[in-house]
Amino acid sequence: MEDWSIIIREQAAMTLWTLAGAQKPQRKMIAEKIGISQIISMLISKSEKLQYVGAKCVVSLVFENLSNQNLILKENGIDPLIRLLKLEKTSDRVILAVVETIGALCVDIAHVNNERTQTELAEKGALTLLLRILENPPSKFIQIETAHAIACLILNRPNSEYLEKKLDISLILGLLETNDLEMRLKAGSAITVLAYNNTENQYDIKVNGGISYDYYAVYFEKKSINPILLCRACFQVSVALLFSLDK
Repeated sequence: MEDWSIIIREQAAMTLWTLAGAQKPQRKMIAEKIGISQIISMLISKSEKLQYVGAKCVVSLVFENLSNQNLILKENGIDPLIRLLKLEKTSDRVILAVVETIGALCVDIAHVNNERTQTELAEKGALTLLLRILENPPSKFIQIETAHAIACLILNRPNSEYLEKKLDISLILGLLETNDLEMRLKAGSAITVLAYNNTENQYDIKVNGGISYDYYAVYFEKKSINPILLCRACFQVSVALLFSLDK
């Protein structure tokens, strides 16, 4: 594929990703068929379409998969991701995909953190870039995804280990203020991960107003709610009950 013209490569990549659909197992299978070396080649391409598919492929490979996370690290896949966040011309959808990738690189099943990828990303300046996006986001959805990525990057680590300044918890709590139920749960996930095994963040969440049950009531009261959203809401409420929920 590397010897083809850029147009052919773009068409092939977009076709494969369309075939992958929305199901995680199918996406992972397609990403595995493309291969890590080819995916990294896509990330360093000047083509926005290749950058996008490349980043989405990495997410599919590393989501809750420690061995693939470490393989991306071994194959020097971190640098192209950081580069894309630094470039001024990177499109919003590529930024979103890269931010999602960074979060996924840091967490295995059951909120187990990957210290190797966390350390590498922090040393490459990922947190500085993510904090900049959090404070000046291209969109609300990117801001929420960025908050989640930051939470994953410092998961099970002292805040001071990677953060040069105190995290603005009030800003992150404010992300719950959205009528989009998917986005609200993503924001809730960011808060949940921040609070997980982190008493400093738990305290900061509480003193900044905590989490109101009203944000989650709709998931339990709406009869037509997606079961996956309901499960995610249940988990977040169970965690919030330990330190913050007002009801």
